[in-house]
Amino acid sequence: MIPAEAGDPAARAVLDMIDRVGIDPESDQFLTALDRIHLQLLSPRVAMIVARRAEVGFTAYDVNTYPRRTMWRTQVPFGRTNGGVVVEIPLVVIAPVLIGMIPVLLNMNPLFQSPITDLAVFISVAAGVEVLAMWWWIRRDPLRLTAADKQMIRGSIAKLDAYVWAGGDFFELRLAMTAFAIVDDIREVPAWSHEGLDIHRIRLDIVDQLRVILCHCGELATFRASVGEPASGVSAEADAARTAHHEQRRWFDQVKESLIRRVAALWTYHQDLLMLQDSIDGTAALGRIDAHAPALGELLVNSANDDLAASAIGDLATDLADLHQAREKALAQLRGDVTGFDRCS
Repeated sequence: MIPAEAGDPAARAVLDMIDRVGIDPESDQFLTALDRIHLQLLSPRVAMIVARRAEVGFTAYDVNTYPRRTMWRTQVPFGRTNGGVVVEIPLVVIAPVLIGMIPVLLNMNPLFQSPITDLAVFISVAAGVEVLAMWWWIRRDPLRLTAADKQMIRGSIAKLDAYVWAGGDFFELRLAMTAFAIVDDIREVPAWSHEGLDIHRIRLDIVDQLRVILCHCGELATFRASVGEPASGVSAEADAARTAHHEQRRWFDQVKESLIRRVAALWTYHQDLLMLQDSIDGTAALGRIDAHAPALGELLVNSANDDLAASAIGDLATDLADLHQAREKALAQLRGDVTGFDRCS
């Protein structure tokens, strides 16, 4: 059972939004959506690095290549062989040779009797300095990724692939795109940046909410792909496999319902935020309280703050009770005591 069938208007609205999302794997919009989701799965710092790397032509999969390192590996044309083939030598090899030859060509004070020895020493010193300079320069490349960054990117790509390889109707991807749209709508409401909602922006970190929802969508897609289709046949093994498949699908539907409810909660918040914005616009248009009774206006503002604080404390208490009930419910299901909880029975 999904929330819309239970009469939840918010969940119904979210499901309607999901149905309106079109997915064409060949379109640029599809690839853009995947890129946007991928950046959201990363931390802000890593997302910034990945975006800047994309601007210079590096793909998200290529985590071991850097612009500064690539520059030193550039092949420089050096001449042609008798067969007309162009001979190219890496810049990292040519540079110390050219630098080492400068003192010899300028007839500087020789260090040794033989100019060949001087040349070898100068080239060796130039090569050593170059290695140290390259190491220092590359390590300070602003596009450099740490081992933890690379692991994060690989994990996010795996989640991203799950959206696609799960196939079907791309439900998880469309749910992720719906969550993106709702969060964008919240950001666009002027009331969201109002000073009176400072506590909201602390308690409701919409960036973190979106990141968690997208991760859960990827995990859901991975699980759906792994469950596959029920077994066929009439043997005892096939019956057992079908029973296990039915149980896995039941858990899948329950998790999907919970995820839809989470997105629906964001949709409900957006609707309430729009109503608040209408109230703010109406107050600004009238301006009667501030014009005729400034003291009363201040009292009313304080009263609204008191009501908001009381509501926030009440919400925290409700959260504690809901968290306790949800954990007890999950434990009861894991113990097999599903009386009153099995919505599929």
